[in-house]
Amino acid sequence: MRFSRGDIVEEIHVKTVIDPESGKPFQPALAEDLKFQPFSYFSEDVLAYAFDQRFTMAVPFYRLEKWMERNRLYIKRQSMAAWAIRLDAGLFQALIERMWYHLLRCGKIQIDETPAIVNQVRKRDDEPTSLCYMWNFRTSELLKDIPAVIIFHFDESRGTEVLEECLPGYVGVIMSDGHSPYHGFAEKSGGTVTNAGCLNHARTRFARVLRANPELRKLAAEGREEVPACKAIELFKKIFRGQAERTAGKSKACIRGAFCLYKELWRG
Repeated sequence: MRFSRGDIVEEIHVKTVIDPESGKPFQPALAEDLKFQPFSYFSEDVLAYAFDQRFTMAVPFYRLEKWMERNRLYIKRQSMAAWAIRLDAGLFQALIERMWYHLLRCGKIQIDETPAIVNQVRKRDDEPTSLCYMWNFRTSELLKDIPAVIIFHFDESRGTEVLEECLPGYVGVIMSDGHSPYHGFAEKSGGTVTNAGCLNHARTRFARVLRANPELRKLAAEGREEVPACKAIELFKKIFRGQAERTAGKSKACIRGAFCLYKELWRG
């Protein structure tokens, strides 16, 4: 079977992944249900193309379904999603474990969670719900000596128990918004975890003041300096500019400058 247009031109070779704890290679769970059914439209090439389009080019499965239908490949998006789940638990588990390994040892993790409405699932307390959460864990952009890791974790809860399950034995800093489970996770750690607030979330509090009072935007520069919310917004701009320069490696003095801005912000 061939596509009428478009070919796979890139091969991906996966090396053996060694478990740092045991020293043994990860063994993918290649079960019988990972094999293709006889006379199926699916093949290795079709899956490789579908997953490349979905996860590299961000093409939704429903658009891939329509494209394949026009090319006489009658594969439902539900089938492509099911294969993604099967391969996640089988072939990709070694890669996922390695990503968690680097994340848990980086010492600085940025975390956020976003509500997601889905079909009803069973919560931890066995009550059906449609409100779930997509958690995002990533290493800090300031860490240059380790690979950048970004992990999305789907869960029915946004409580402390999710952090305890995802970050067992973690020692370091977690950067987040003011959601209470982050503080609870740091308190339960016995001092091994520090919860650092997110400056972008802090800035939104002052931005809401300006949005609620449109007349403040009409003030002259001299008048804006007397308004605490306007002054805070300007300080945040300077801090973010300094962080961008530090990330780009343009200036070492920006670290001292950012520290002075922090003190000025908290005094104000």
